[in-house]
Amino acid sequence: MTRLLRRTSLLVALCLLTWAATASAECAVWVLWSGGYAVDSYLSRDECLQASETKKEEHKARMLLDPPRNQLEAALRAGNSRCFPDTFNPRPPRAK
Repeated sequence: MTRLLRRTSLLVALCLLTWAATASAECAVWVLWSGGYAVDSYLSRDECLQASETKKEEHKARMLLDPPRNQLEAALRAGNSRCFPDTFNPRPPRAK
């Protein structure tokens, strides 16, 4: 009887852990960040990454049409876009 109770409780615990792991792995929304600002949101990571690549290509085309005058301007205009889950904020904390 004790052995059956242990097996049952172990099975229940494993089921709960599996369910919790799959629920936390699913992210409802992915956010595309560029220059410290949220640009857009997407339902899947793949959509967000595809939009990020598109933004990078657009940035390269703009740089060819209007090249930066110096390295500082190039750094300021760099279109670094990245995808993060909506639960993550890549901005540094504000100073108080």
